[in-house]
Amino acid sequence: MKPIHKIKRGKYTLKVYHDDNPESPREWGCLDKMICFHGRYNLGDKHEYTSNDFEGWDDMFNQLTEEYKPAAILQLYLYDHSGISISCQSFVGRAQHAEWDSGRIGFILISTKDFLSNWGKGATEMTPELTEQATNFLKGQVETYDQYLQGDVYGFRLMEKIDGKKEEIDSCWGFYGDDYKTNGILEHLPNDFETQLDEKLVSVS
Repeated sequence: MKPIHKIKRGKYTLKVYHDDNPESPREWGCLDKMICFHGRYNLGDKHEYTSNDFEGWDDMFNQLTEEYKPAAILQLYLYDHSGISISCQSFVGRAQHAEWDSGRIGFILISTKDFLSNWGKGATEMTPELTEQATNFLKGQVETYDQYLQGDVYGFRLMEKIDGKKEEIDSCWGFYGDDYKTNGILEHLPNDFETQLDEKLVSVS
């Protein structure tokens, strides 16, 4: 496997690769629920709902709201054109051919009970600030899942020159997103990478 990016810093060489076999973030025991319907792709979480359970998206929204009492609930849209991408916002006006190649596919939500028990800091009911926090949490979950669907997942090997020979001293896989400051790769690197590296590790086309 050839690296897609290589950076040298002193005695260290960092090689970055596409992770060709990443784990779906929906397998991480998520507290949120991602309920999707699509004719060709199995997306989001496994669920027992069928399209016959609802008379339309508004009916689905109302039933999910009644069932889960969500702290936040967001619509989900899919863009299917030379690959797939998922978002909390419609792709119309944002992507080429979105009028024909995109549409709504479901919802993502987190129940008030689960959100407050994990992030409420003792609160017993939602406040505007907590609602915003829950909404941002769901957006982050969708962003990570979108990175997975687009193959925006990476691994690395770190080499060190020891006694004139390059030896692998660390490697890890499953980093979502191409920004070394946020995807976790930086935490594995020697300190001088943080001060000397000012670009993204990988430029995704």
